[in-house]
Amino acid sequence: MKSGEVRRTLAEITGSQWGLVTSRQALARGVSHMQLSRLADTGDLVRLAHGVYRDGGTPSGELDDLRAAWLSTKPTALAYERLDHHRSEVVVSLASAANLLEIGDFRPTIVSFTTAARRQTQKTDIRYRTRKLPDSDIAIAGGLPVTTVERTIADLVETNEDLSTVSDAYRDASLRMTVNRDRLEELLGPLAQRNGFPQGGGAALLHRLEELAGLDIDSVAARVSSAPELAARVLGNLFPDLAAMKPVVTPLRIQGLEQFAPALAALTIPQNLLKDQQEATSKMLQPIREALASNIPSQVRKLEP
Repeated sequence: MKSGEVRRTLAEITGSQWGLVTSRQALARGVSHMQLSRLADTGDLVRLAHGVYRDGGTPSGELDDLRAAWLSTKPTALAYERLDHHRSEVVVSLASAANLLEIGDFRPTIVSFTTAARRQTQKTDIRYRTRKLPDSDIAIAGGLPVTTVERTIADLVETNEDLSTVSDAYRDASLRMTVNRDRLEELLGPLAQRNGFPQGGGAALLHRLEELAGLDIDSVAARVSSAPELAARVLGNLFPDLAAMKPVVTPLRIQGLEQFAPALAALTIPQNLLKDQQEATSKMLQPIREALASNIPSQVRKLEP
């Protein structure tokens, strides 16, 4: 195969999978090992891992190593073929999944995959765990199959990752995306007893993660009530009539809330905390009432949920 044809062949492959190609994919299409080596020597290809290259004209990216590792797990197949027909075959999981989902602060030294069938490897930078995952526990992120945020958090707990570290990932997930709390409780249920909670106590274990993350109702209420202006805004949202009460508006200088915009954004209450809005509101209002009582005692006492 002439050099021009080699480049066209490789471009057809790299164009469909993030600028990457495996040597097995290239060989299957008539490109020899020697031709790959020459292109690597000239910088037209960049070696990322054993048997995996990036097109020299493709900018490097944060996911290159992870994508290269995933491609190496089935080096003959193209990425789109695997995603279309066998997305559950090799799934990014554990800390690798957390990084891909951009939750928590993990620095894994190995890439973790979950596979339906038992696998072994001599590579020291790849680890497999065997589990048949339902399709509902698999998502796509960065073009790769990855465990959902609920499965990822439960898997991290299962592999004895420190709960405070997992809670950071849970907090990030809660603030950035929708978390299915029912599914997460279900997955945490079998792990509750080993973490000091009653058998099947997924709800209790999840509540502990929320406490550590500062996302439980009491923690959120304390944070809100520590900022009178924010507390007034929360009360105003819950009770629209409050905004019309001049004795309240004037002392709290509601008209100056623009300066608190960054704090309001940082203290956004996750939607999953409002699942049972009546109960959450009742618990949240008590410390807020106490914090505001000195400024607007008569009005606050009237705001019973």
